[in-house]
Amino acid sequence: MSEHIPFTPRSQLAIQNVMDKVLGDEADLKKVNLAGKDLSSAEAKKLIEALKNNTSVEYVDFSNNVTLDDNAVDAICDLIETSTSIKKLFLEGTSITKVARILHSMKRNKNIVDMTLPEAATDEELDLLDEILDENEEK
Repeated sequence: MSEHIPFTPRSQLAIQNVMDKVLGDEADLKKVNLAGKDLSSAEAKKLIEALKNNTSVEYVDFSNNVTLDDNAVDAICDLIETSTSIKKLFLEGTSITKVARILHSMKRNKNIVDMTLPEAATDEELDLLDEILDENEEK
């Protein structure tokens, strides 16, 4: 009798692999790149919860995940406000529309020096992000 192993899409394996490394707080893990991996808001929330306790990750890329939406905004904002290690965060190509909430959290963060916002961002919001990032770079 053969054992049935359920099919897991490659993107799901990549997400689980990253999650395991983040949870392990591996010192050599500096970059979490989940761009274009069909990351859902639920998966992002789990990963963000792990990232809040991680002290080594400096780069997080959630870009080009159209399934990532406003359901993850509170978790993203919490990460922005609590992380002391993340310096780069990329959110373009997502379905997030609550950009003002993200910018409010960015005003409390002095570590992130490079960030992209979802396409829903207005020109004024992009200008505000530039000001915040410039201030963070100067510190």
